Amino acid sequence: MTDEPEDSSTIVESPSPRVPASPRLPVSPSLNPPVSTLSPSRFSVHVAWTFGARLLMIVNSVAAGIIVARVLGATGVGELAVINVSVMTLVQLGSFGLPSANTFFVARDPTRFRTVAMNSLVFALVLGSLLAVALIVAARMRPSWFGFVSSDLIRVAAISIPFQLLALIGLNILLAMG
Repeated sequence: MTDEPEDSSTIVESPSPRVPASPRLPVSPSLNPPVSTLSPSRFSVHVAWTFGARLLMIVNSVAAGIIVARVLGATGVGELAVINVSVMTLVQLGSFGLPSANTFFVARDPTRFRTVAMNSLVFALVLGSLLAVALIVAARMRPSWFGFVSSDLIRVAAISIPFQLLALIGLNILLAMG
């Protein structure tokens, strides 16, 4: 006990615990550039280019749709739609959120790029092949699920699943790299 009266207005701060630096995260400020390194005019140019590219993609998609509809006719367009929906549904469900996870982890720590890329390559090729086989088996066993589309057309389209899965995952890894 001390002879000094306790003053309730005095706040005694304890020293904050020191948190050791994480060995995974880069410490150098040069590895973490500022968020906004573009001037407003350069940013506007980048936005304009992105908008123009998206607009061109829309125009090309409409033009391709018209050409495909003219060449294939109503039945052919229906078959193409069934095939596209079947393949793209498996690709999206088979990605298991890996594209978003890869973008997050590579953007957070660019040194993981090689590991993430190799794991994603193996994942896309192995799981994509399994999904392709599953689609082919489903087309043979349950042709009613695919309406009037022949199982041969499904088999040809199923070959693209591993590569589409690889493209989906790979583009998101590259997005993380900037």
